[in-house]
Amino acid sequence: MFEYTKTPVDGKCIVKRCGSPAIKKKGCLCHKHYQQKWRHNNPEQAAYRALKDHALHRKLKFEISFDYFCGLADGFAYFDKSCEQRGEVASIDRVDASLGYVRGNLQVISISENVIKGNKERYLPEYVQALLERQRLQQLESQPVENDENPF
Repeated sequence: MFEYTKTPVDGKCIVKRCGSPAIKKKGCLCHKHYQQKWRHNNPEQAAYRALKDHALHRKLKFEISFDYFCGLADGFAYFDKSCEQRGEVASIDRVDASLGYVRGNLQVISISENVIKGNKERYLPEYVQALLERQRLQQLESQPVENDENPF
């Protein structure tokens, strides 16, 4: 992850070409490199904290626990590295943007899908959004429903 110096200099971060003051309690790393190492070693906690900070910054409700977040992330392969290699980076999306980060209002989608959804909500007039939603519901209603009951 980091390239360390062969001979550490007293009081300096041991990452090559850093030179920032090191903190002995943090393994002779500066604060920046300690944080990077922690995020690398704890991706779930780092993602949860980032989501919580994002909600706080935007003054949104945040009522999900770390365990709920991990269950959601595991269920939708949020931390799956093979998706990143294909360029499909996952994102946590609020189904109803006005509700905040609450149970039942979250889904994992790709970042590109999230951007498209956000732009549609932001730039389309409300009456166009309502028309598109009505059309989508009509299409769902017109699809045949499979019945488990056998008529014979």
